[in-house]
Amino acid sequence: YALPLSIAVDAAPAASVSALLLACCGASGVKQDGNNNRWYVRSNPSSGNLHPVETYVLLNERLYHYDAMSHSLEQRAANATAPVAVSRDAVVVLLSAISWREEWKYGLRGPRYTYLDAGHAIGAVLQAARAFGWIGYVADHLADAELAALLGINDSLEAPVAAIVLDRRDGVAAAPQPTGDVTWYGAARPLAPRSWSHSAVDALASAVVKPT
Repeated sequence: YALPLSIAVDAAPAASVSALLLACCGASGVKQDGNNNRWYVRSNPSSGNLHPVETYVLLNERLYHYDAMSHSLEQRAANATAPVAVSRDAVVVLLSAISWREEWKYGLRGPRYTYLDAGHAIGAVLQAARAFGWIGYVADHLADAELAALLGINDSLEAPVAAIVLDRRDGVAAAPQPTGDVTWYGAARPLAPRSWSHSAVDALASAVVKPT
């Protein structure tokens, strides 16, 4: 569903998802060159404007994928919970990366730029939380396999990056609820197959997987 184009900020992150996403990863402007070619830019920087990082939001036990172009949320799952302690007003922002979006252009430098972009995305989320008066932190105790299961990632080209918890400063965190039977909706559009690969890139991808 389409989010309201609002910059209103409430004390509760769950009530301010639109403003949060606009501030950290939304489409923030349009550029145009002398040949009338137009392209969009986002709040978070990206090498080559290729944006390998995807944004998901866990809100009220529902998992959504964020579409920056239309500023809308696409529901991916219900009865979804993250193994982190949060209050009922909290939001968990989850990031994944599709390094192929960089590799086709930059080759062996592609993964480096992907990790750089991921760091920019994490920083943008945390900076927005700070500006809005919330607390925010990366739930770095989660293994990649846990994040992949939470996101429903089943494509080897998409890798989990981070789960970022945003909560109100006076929020009372409750113990994480056990994960039940998640109901999945729709199907993610398949990614284009890789037409370029290198053993060094594959080795690096394996080396940075966070184990359980």
